Amino acid sequence: MGIRWRAPIGVGSRDGNIVYVLLGAMAATGGIMLLADRNLRSGNEQALEFASEVARERNVAALNMLKTLISFPVTNPSPRNREQLPAIFPDVYVNTRTPLAVKMSRILSGPSSTSSGFWSIDPAGLITIKSLDSRFQGGVGTGSGFFSGQAVALGDAGQALIATKVAQVVPVYGRPPVKPASLITAYDVTVESTVPVSVRDPAKGTRKVTTKARIDVDAPPTPQCDISMSLAANGPPLSTSSRVRPGTGLWVSMKTFGVVFSARGMIPDGRGGRAWQAIALPGTAMSLRSTLNGGALVKTWPLTATSTHFESGFVVMKVRGMVTGPNGLSTTCDGSVIVDDGIPAVKVGINFEDHPRTGDRDYNDFVFCFAASVAFSPSQVVSRKDQTVVGQISKISTCDSDVRIEVRGPDEYVWSAGPFKASAIKLVRLPFRTGSRLHVSFDPGTCTDDPGYAKSMYDPLYSRLGPNCILTGN
Repeated sequence: MGIRWRAPIGVGSRDGNIVYVLLGAMAATGGIMLLADRNLRSGNEQALEFASEVARERNVAALNMLKTLISFPVTNPSPRNREQLPAIFPDVYVNTRTPLAVKMSRILSGPSSTSSGFWSIDPAGLITIKSLDSRFQGGVGTGSGFFSGQAVALGDAGQALIATKVAQVVPVYGRPPVKPASLITAYDVTVESTVPVSVRDPAKGTRKVTTKARIDVDAPPTPQCDISMSLAANGPPLSTSSRVRPGTGLWVSMKTFGVVFSARGMIPDGRGGRAWQAIALPGTAMSLRSTLNGGALVKTWPLTATSTHFESGFVVMKVRGMVTGPNGLSTTCDGSVIVDDGIPAVKVGINFEDHPRTGDRDYNDFVFCFAASVAFSPSQVVSRKDQTVVGQISKISTCDSDVRIEVRGPDEYVWSAGPFKASAIKLVRLPFRTGSRLHVSFDPGTCTDDPGYAKSMYDPLYSRLGPNCILTGN
């Protein structure tokens, strides 16, 4: 693995007096459309057409080699497998910034960008491959239908220099609606060969032939993603069987693999539901560099553990990620942790007190009571199944509070009733779904120790949450 190979595109010195030049391709590669030839003559005005034909052959061979280098080595590559990357790839397949640009936009006779040491181009134009692709293991000419190089000794009067190089590579972007305008779909490539007009008579000079072609770029595979949760930034990931108490601080991270066009996360809202949130992608997520580097970290959310679902007998919190590739196809990923310090219950009493500091503290001023299959704790009441239950309202107070009842989750499901006066309604039907979380609040207005806001059933000062319903008293 990782054998260094110098692909003979261009001309460069080696061992002091050897120049490697492109000899040719054993077989043509599809996805290449020749655009034009241009002859730049110098030397003898009676240049032979044979010299031009030789140059054209070498130009086409160079194009074939470049096409092979930028193609995926397997038909169905995985966005997670480093060994299934092309030898050379656009550093950014998708670029939504203005102006559109990629690092591999031009091959110059000077220092150029590299894909993390995976490939490079030296000042003489030679491409160096440090490839995981088995086609490049073992050097030039390995395998059927591949390429070979030719060594030409400098200073040998009997040999004349044949120089072939890739002079320019310019990305071609997609055309909507077939393909996004920010997706690289092809390269416009310029290849130059300079050949002697006469091998026997150097005085006749050389002829340069420039060939242009459009080379298709393989569509990257549909991307994938991972969601992980930990108790600390950069901490070890929690398993799906880990238990945390509601309110525990969590770091939730999303990684992507492959070329991502857009991404979003479905994040807990803290009340039992979840909502989609768009993610601004870093450049690494728009490149196969994410596969090379074991994924691209695109988002980290600091969250607190809360209920979103009920699965396999446990209240859990789930975070979902979704990534969409340039091909328009999407995949999802989920991370979860158990958030359940409660116990199964069949009866719930929500008992409010309007004057917990100055009153009689009998917690019967507004009571909401019902029987249902729930997971019960002081911080969450979560339905264990799809069910519709009837809640009973009781009020033993001179204060007539405004009441609001809400069933939230899982995901974007919300049902609500109110606000209504506590004295106005005696029964309320609650349409629970599996994993729904209950919220009840009351607002006594000025008839309370802390006027100005609604009091929640999960507020331990104003509410007594338990299996008992306080339906008697003053």
